[in-house]
Amino acid sequence: MREYVNDQLNDRERVEVAKLEYQELQLDQRITLSGGQYLGEVWQLSPVGFRAFAIADSLADPHEVTVLYRGSTMMPLDPDVWTSEWLDTNLPIGRALMSQHHHVPKQLVEASRWLSQLIKLAPRAKFYVYGHSLGSINAQYAIIMCHHPEQIANAWLYEGSNVYRLLDADERKQAVQFKGQIQQYIDPLDSLAIGYTDFSHVIGQLHYVDSLLKPRIIQHMWGGYRYDDHGSLRLRMPDDPLVQSCQNFTHDLLTSHPLQIPDDDSQTITNLRKLMAMAAELRESLIQ
Repeated sequence: MREYVNDQLNDRERVEVAKLEYQELQLDQRITLSGGQYLGEVWQLSPVGFRAFAIADSLADPHEVTVLYRGSTMMPLDPDVWTSEWLDTNLPIGRALMSQHHHVPKQLVEASRWLSQLIKLAPRAKFYVYGHSLGSINAQYAIIMCHHPEQIANAWLYEGSNVYRLLDADERKQAVQFKGQIQQYIDPLDSLAIGYTDFSHVIGQLHYVDSLLKPRIIQHMWGGYRYDDHGSLRLRMPDDPLVQSCQNFTHDLLTSHPLQIPDDDSQTITNLRKLMAMAAELRESLIQ
């Protein structure tokens, strides 16, 4: 039976793979992990509109493809980045989550089309998908909407908002078939990963990281993650008080006391900042 590199990695090594999405990878670039595992060469780059990379074990005849969806740029100085990642994607997602309204931004649709195109180019390959933050959001939707789900082997997604809340009834049915392949990791001390009220209404399987408190941006960038001697992530159990408090807080915020959703983007930004501040206060109070 053929062995696939991604199946042999531990949690620490998979986070290392996910972090590659923030590098400026070039076509044909060879990718080797710090432990010596050869992942492959950069095979495809995403089109303009979102950032993603595909790494293949063989450029001529791929059998294992690693897909990396990049998260948002933290300092969006480029006008095109500000428009595509923030105004056109992050703000509509935040607005839809807060209002419980079905709306899928264009970038998620484009990310899904690209994944389906990759699968068409490599019909014999198994696909392993990684994503962080906005990259996780793109990956969640791309996977459940891809045309050949049997070729998705596994996905490891980190610190993304809950796309399940944006889906319609038919899309939620499609998501069920990926329950075992998608692993979502959320740091309960990360106030930027929002929308999780329970373990059922989520794409894939939800895991809460047993993390350390760090400054907000560092927290979001895997900064609080901890591992055991075997490289396995330290996780919190579903009945952990911090997990339950975060889910109860989110449920109350999104159902009982929703923030007003204006049409004006500047006011939406203000309300999203209020949401982040409330989540940050909660995380700090719960670990004192």
